Amino acid sequence: MMLGPVFAVELLTSARRGRYVLLRVLYAATLLVTLWITWDSFGAPNSPQQMAELATGFFHNVALVQLVAVVALTPVLVAGTIAEEKDRRTLEYLLVSDLRNHEIVLGKLAARLLLLVLLLAVAIPVVALTMLLGGVSLQAVLALEAVTAMSLLSAACLSVLVSVYARRVRDAVITVFLLGLALLLVPWLISIILAAAGWSVVVTRADRVFDALRAANPFAWYAAELIGARSPSWWGVAELARNQAVVALPCVLVAVLRVRAVYVRQTYGKGRPPRRAARRWWHPRLGDSPMIWKEVVVERAAGRVAMLVLMLMVLGPALWFAREMGRGRMSRDALTQYVLLVGTGTACLGLLGSVLRGAASVTGERERGTWDLLLSTPLEPLEVILGKLAGALYAVRGVGLILVVLWLGGVATRAVSVVSVFIACVQLAVLSVFSGLLGITFSLTLRSSAWAMAAALGTSLFLGGGYLFCCVPFLRGGADVQIALAPCVPFLLSIPFLWADRSFLGPGSELFTAVLAGMAFYFVGALALFAIAVASFDDWTGRVQRRPDRASARPGAGPRVESRSSP
Repeated sequence: MMLGPVFAVELLTSARRGRYVLLRVLYAATLLVTLWITWDSFGAPNSPQQMAELATGFFHNVALVQLVAVVALTPVLVAGTIAEEKDRRTLEYLLVSDLRNHEIVLGKLAARLLLLVLLLAVAIPVVALTMLLGGVSLQAVLALEAVTAMSLLSAACLSVLVSVYARRVRDAVITVFLLGLALLLVPWLISIILAAAGWSVVVTRADRVFDALRAANPFAWYAAELIGARSPSWWGVAELARNQAVVALPCVLVAVLRVRAVYVRQTYGKGRPPRRAARRWWHPRLGDSPMIWKEVVVERAAGRVAMLVLMLMVLGPALWFAREMGRGRMSRDALTQYVLLVGTGTACLGLLGSVLRGAASVTGERERGTWDLLLSTPLEPLEVILGKLAGALYAVRGVGLILVVLWLGGVATRAVSVVSVFIACVQLAVLSVFSGLLGITFSLTLRSSAWAMAAALGTSLFLGGGYLFCCVPFLRGGADVQIALAPCVPFLLSIPFLWADRSFLGPGSELFTAVLAGMAFYFVGALALFAIAVASFDDWTGRVQRRPDRASARPGAGPRVESRSSP
């Protein structure tokens, strides 16, 4: 059998885990909420035409939910396949057995893919029933399932390749998210900005790479084929599958060929940390904060390749925009829109990275067997929480550097103001602290890194804007919309760059009040999470509380002296 016994073992162990059943229940509940929201927005149909419009709207909403589930769940469930074995020190047992490389990699990949297929298959009967109401063709349903399956396969292949090269689960998940979302969002946003600026000729002449990336983007296919066209064409599906196969096939091939060599090099090769430490220009001392020193200095940074790709994809087009604006070929508004949209998307990526790093901070220690040693030290809960928070923030320093360069470039070209950048930095600091503490809280209460990252990611996405999906039926416009947008993270991060319109954002306006309310929510939430984590640290971790001796604690009692009998 090509997949080998690893596939059977992975399926058997995964079937006994209740978290996958819970994910299917949550996904089915999301579909029911989608149906309810669609029904409420369209109202009760009174004619066959209205019934067809209701079915079309529901089909479009379910398609969007399905594609978001692929992008959000695949890295969490697949990126830890090989890295999890490294954390548990069990990969070497697989490598010394008679198993071949393809049996290990393809067995784990196929098992996780089957679990994801079973999860997404919940929506197939629901989508098929919409054809009975009219407005949805069989071709549209089949095209959606084909795009979903190909996107799932390509994301899983990229995740398993990163898992082979990553040393830890959290590093693999963060890297996949940074790479995947950068490749999905940045080219699409650039095409939107250039099209709005009237530069479609330049796009077709100088941007074939971005054209290929956009053709491989399932969300671009969704907007062009399902929303923009009357019926999706098979040519668009074939083009998407071709471009995604160019990424998926090399990824899984390299993962199969290099899994053994990479592990041997990482375990028994020449040590990289000493050489990197010798070249480090910053030599921090241990000092009085050993946890902060451990998380910042000892822990290795994750996603260097992903950070380099993100830097090139964000700052490269920004330099091109600035050059064209200097030559008078483009207005300053195009660069302002680029800083607004791409900067907000990059900041959201950094917040997701902080959440994932915090979610794996404690569970990763448990899986490596170092958490009990850490609890046996005299470190106080406050020191541990601050150290883990510092590690969660330090892990996404590359995203912060990219944002600083982008925003300072916008200030230098007068595309954005200094006040806007200052307000955005303050907001990003508050949101980063909240995101890190949210991940740490789940990491303290849950036992598995994958489960903690999935729970923290789902919660952060819901609080950061996913709740709007449930609020749509209750919004009646005006003040209701502004109040509902208050906790939305993209809304809060994009508002400072609209500060030039004083009548729009001046004190006393409803939008200004919504921004203040949203930031107050996250600030108070960060304080509450920090206080709860410190106060409940011993209970959550099962740590024995250290209490003073009762004899020495009594008033007037002297030091306790042990009596020894003479030999």
